[in-house]
Amino acid sequence: MKATTTMSQLQLLSRMKIKHTLFVVLFTIVCSANAATPVPGDILTIENPSPPVDLKVVNRLWHYIKDVTGAPKDLPPPSITLDWEVPIRAAMGTQFPTEEEPNVRLQISIAPRTIDTWPREMVEYGIGHELVHYVFILQENNWDATKSTFSVKRKHHCDPEFKAITRGVADQLWAIWHSDALRSKMYDEVQKACANFPQQ
Repeated sequence: MKATTTMSQLQLLSRMKIKHTLFVVLFTIVCSANAATPVPGDILTIENPSPPVDLKVVNRLWHYIKDVTGAPKDLPPPSITLDWEVPIRAAMGTQFPTEEEPNVRLQISIAPRTIDTWPREMVEYGIGHELVHYVFILQENNWDATKSTFSVKRKHHCDPEFKAITRGVADQLWAIWHSDALRSKMYDEVQKACANFPQQ
């Protein structure tokens, strides 16, 4: 039997479409109103291409780290990028130019395999860890992110202040996710960084 559509059915479909359109528009307006407004100095993107990382969480860590280190409020954030040249044993790292290697870009590099294999919360912890490195580097260089090369003598991973701040990063993430297991894993990473890479 051939299906037919009556006028009343067409009117009903039309009304449903209007209601659906209104719902979508209202939903979009509400979401836009609830979205966090970036403030000067926020990290706005992760480059090449942007991975599924919550930048609101990353910026919460960034502002926390600046606060506890006494960094200038207007300290520019680092570039953060996916980098296919991150060494195989590393998940991510903070790169900066030195007199020996002046052509290195000041940035946080994330291995794409890390995005693929780590839980998002651990990726965000890792970015927080690297942000502490970045701030410590600038602290040792008069907070000047425009320098052509940087001199770094302080070993970070076993430094008591560095360890306390990276544990604080884990606490900030616990306040969002409320996972004792994840925070314990992050605390373990603090100790592993010191044990495995004390020279960094």
